[in-house]
Amino acid sequence: MMIVQRDPEDPSAAAMKEPWQEKVRRIRESSPYGHLANWKLLSVIVKCGDDLRQELLAYQVLTQLQVYFLVLSVFLLS
Repeated sequence: MMIVQRDPEDPSAAAMKEPWQEKVRRIRESSPYGHLANWKLLSVIVKCGDDLRQELLAYQVLTQLQVYFLVLSVFLLS
């Protein structure tokens, strides 16, 4: 099994400084609907008037990488 750890010195990590679970907890606590059992935070990209082919390709590549990581038992640690 291969374990990959996030490198805090990596400049691409700046966009993900707050771990997802902490973000979910923080937003749920401030949401007027956070007390509901089926409350869920979703990550989305919203664009208007753009050609989304590049985003679609990136999504497809990331989805395929996720499948490979699961098949090869590669766990990404944050």
